[in-house]
Parts: sequence; structure tokens; C-alpha cells
Amino acid sequence: MAENITEKLDAIRHFTAKGVEYWEARELMPVLGYERWENFSDLIDRARAAFDAAGEHSSHHFREATKVMKGGKGAEIEAADFYLSRPACYITVMNGDSTKEEIAEGQRYYAIQTRRMEKVDRLAADLKRVALRNRVRDNNSRLNGTAKQIGVINYALFNGAGIHAMYQMRLTDLKAKRGIGTNEDWYDRQGVEELAANDFRVTQTDAKIKREGVMGERAAINAHVSVSKEIRQAITRMGNAMPENWTPEPPIKEIEKRVNPKKIGRPASSS
Repeated sequence: MAENITEKLDAIRHFTAKGVEYWEARELMPVLGYERWENFSDLIDRARAAFDAAGEHSSHHFREATKVMKGGKGAEIEAADFYLSRPACYITVMNGDSTKEEIAEGQRYYAIQTRRMEKVDRLAADLKRVALRNRVRDNNSRLNGTAKQIGVINYALFNGAGIHAMYQMRLTDLKAKRGIGTNEDWYDRQGVEELAANDFRVTQTDAKIKREGVMGERAAINAHVSVSKEIRQAITRMGNAMPENWTPEPPIKEIEKRVNPKKIGRPASSS
């Protein structure tokens, strides 16, 4: 499917008289898996707001246009459209739901050959961090739901055991080491690498519990610890910095305000 999406994105690429490439939003929408203009235009609004919040004029990358479309009984109607530069497309897909294969492939496609712009690079990194934080939140909630179904009562013990196995430190000690407030959510201070590692820990624990038919609180804790130890061992084998030594990042709320002060949060509807 990836090659098919790449071919489609290539096929709808346009060029100005000066050879500058651009894409029309109405043509881009179905390739990225969207059916309704209302949902896709919301995605574009997020990207435009992110550009402006980062100090990069969105009007330089999102040119408003109209497109003549067929209406009922063959009537022609004018509909809103946009001409998007490659960086505009890149930030638009970065605001999308990366669990959709079309969006994930679009992110890879537009990242290639995107002119290196410091603000766009930072924007893409910020959006990736926000998206990962939201995904960890959702998957952690899903894991707790699975744990509840199999008899876990002490969620602090269940989650704390997995964290301790991965970090070799209690969460309270880890937060103290990093200067994170007692009442501050430690996930909100994690960077992309750490969020990705914790997302893997959470999703793989959920999968292990379901796959092996784990029942009871003690068995669930053991499953969580087992997965966490495997992840720590993998990090050790790769020679990367150990989880307890990862550097905390600025609070995620500061990032959310910067990339989109009004609308950033959950990914836009994917249909």
C-alpha cells in the first residue's frame, strides 16, 4: 500500500510556472484517507495555526483557492480549496492520525526533500511529541482497562512495578532525580524517544496479557515486569542511554500552546 500512496502523491503533484511544486487540498484529501472536506479542512486549520504560532507565515505555504465541482443535476459549484507547499503538506500530515497507514506514509513522503527549515523542523518535532503523548495516554488507559478486567485492583502497584523494572528506580525517586514536581505527570516531561519506549511498554504489556490469558493481579504485575525488563535489555544491547538517564523535556502544555494554541490535542477525525 505504501508504494501505491507514494505513486498517488506523485501523480497529483503540480508545478507553478517557475517550477515550484504544490498540491491541491481537494486532491490530497482522499489519498490521505479522508472522505469529508470538513474533517480535512480542520486538519489544514491545525497546520496553519501551527505555522503562525511558530512565527512562520502560513499564507506563504497555504494559498486559499476555489475549485469548480459538479453538484446536483450537473450544476457547477465553487468549493473552497487550498494550494499547499511541501512544508505545508508535511505539517498537515504531522497533525493527522499516524495510526492510519495513509497518514504515516504521507509523513515519510513529505519529509523527504522538504527544504530544511529550522521552524518547520522544530514544528514537526513538537507535533510528533504531542501526538506520542496523546497516544501514550490512550494506550495507558486501555492497559488499565484490560488490567481491571482480569482482577487488578491496585493500579499504582501494577503500573509502578512495570516502571521500576524498566527504569530500575521507583517513580517517586525518578521524578525527584529529574526535578519533576510531585503532582506533575511525568509523561508530560518526556521526549519523543522516552514516550515511544513507554508506549511500547504499555502496548506490549496489554498484548501479552491478552495473548497469554493472564488472570489475577499478581500475574498481571509479573507480565508487566517481564515486558519492561525485555525493553530495558534491548536498550542495553543497542548501547543507548538507559531510561533513568534520559533528559526531561519542557512541559508538554508549553509545546501544545506553541504548535496550536487553540486546537492542538487529539488528532482530527480520520474520515
